[in-house]
Amino acid sequence: MLPELTAEGELRPGVNIADWQEFGARFRSSSPRRVWLSVRLRILLELAATGGKLRRIFVWGNFVTVKPAPGEIDLLLIMDEYFETERIAASAQATTR
Repeated sequence: MLPELTAEGELRPGVNIADWQEFGARFRSSSPRRVWLSVRLRILLELAATGGKLRRIFVWGNFVTVKPAPGEIDLLLIMDEYFETERIAASAQATTR
């Protein structure tokens, strides 16, 4: 369960655990920008999870505050040690052509 935000509108320092529903209820729908970013985050997480190797997701920065229009989502995906980029969906792979 996510703790209440500080008086400054931020999460308290530390690691907070939440499922997608709780995370979304807190941070997804307060503005069109947040909805837009949340949709892209959900797509990214679904693509990252396709191979069954996604283990943890860390999100920090302006998105996990009360800021109405954060510029981006700062995140880190922790993958299983056996994760191989060649095995993820082609739509999730960057190309350099």
